[in-house]
Amino acid sequence: MKHERGLKGNLLQAALILLSCHANPAHKASAEQPAASASAKLPAISTPAVPAPGAAPSSSLPDDSPRFLAGTPGESISLYSLRGPIRVVVPQASAWLYDPGHALLWFLDDTRFAVADLRNQLPAIKLAKNLPPASSIWIEWPSSEPSPFVRPETGCEDSAGAIELKISRKPGLRLLEEHRRVALSPAAEGWLQQQLARSTALPPARDFSPGAQRVVLPQRWSGCEEPENCGLSVPFGNGPLRLVLVQEKLEDCTHRACLLFNPETQQFASPPVLVDATGAPHAAAPPPAWSDPAHAIQGSCGPYLFDASGAHFATQHYLCRADDGCQDLGADFVGWLEPGPSVGAPG
Repeated sequence: MKHERGLKGNLLQAALILLSCHANPAHKASAEQPAASASAKLPAISTPAVPAPGAAPSSSLPDDSPRFLAGTPGESISLYSLRGPIRVVVPQASAWLYDPGHALLWFLDDTRFAVADLRNQLPAIKLAKNLPPASSIWIEWPSSEPSPFVRPETGCEDSAGAIELKISRKPGLRLLEEHRRVALSPAAEGWLQQQLARSTALPPARDFSPGAQRVVLPQRWSGCEEPENCGLSVPFGNGPLRLVLVQEKLEDCTHRACLLFNPETQQFASPPVLVDATGAPHAAAPPPAWSDPAHAIQGSCGPYLFDASGAHFATQHYLCRADDGCQDLGADFVGWLEPGPSVGAPG
């Protein structure tokens, strides 16, 4: 386990070095030296997750580059910038659900359910304890919210092992599969009621809805069980590129594949992340190889989570630059603190 953590730390630190070189060319020379990536270790982050009272506010950060959360199930979830770690947010989590619109990180720690408020650095709020084993979190806000349902983006509607928290004047927690209610802690109910007035800053979602712009595919293209879905596209980044749905199978889980499309040249290329026959993702080698859709290698439809500037995006355990390739973080990307659009769809 110690060796695995060290390896993950090295991967994450190497990815940050490479990405920060693009963000700050002054760092490029030192980063190109072999010792910088081969022997780099992820700098230690102090715990507990929050600083002592009176510590510097969250605006006092090492730099102004985009900030994001990354973590590994069974270990910690930490806040990073492109230059390195900032602080531990959750010392240990077996599962989590990031709610970027409300800046809340819901998480399970063995049998405990809690939430970290990312708009301040206060300790996590403990919502419930002595829970039976659970593997995913579903949140339901009031129907007046722009997006009331916050759930893991997997392409599946599987409620096995899920707990669902309903936020209302009378908040409730239940085990979905067993339809069994679970008691909230005394402090949790009051805190959840206060969140009904919480402001929402929902990042835009660019998915393959029926009204999405269409890209013309060759006649008799047969990649989608519902043929009208193939060719639906969404903007990818700040430039002209579009992410195009070219394959969709509707089973217990939805399986999708996508290509990038350049409307200026009318050519297609692989998306940033490919998926092998076992379902394992791997980064496509930059730069994109443009061709007709029949010869382009299909890949992941995301979702690709862009930062607010549109210069960086992430998916699964990859952190990428829009004008370059992707780097393996060695940990799961959780979300941006200042998010931009979510592009594509899971599956």
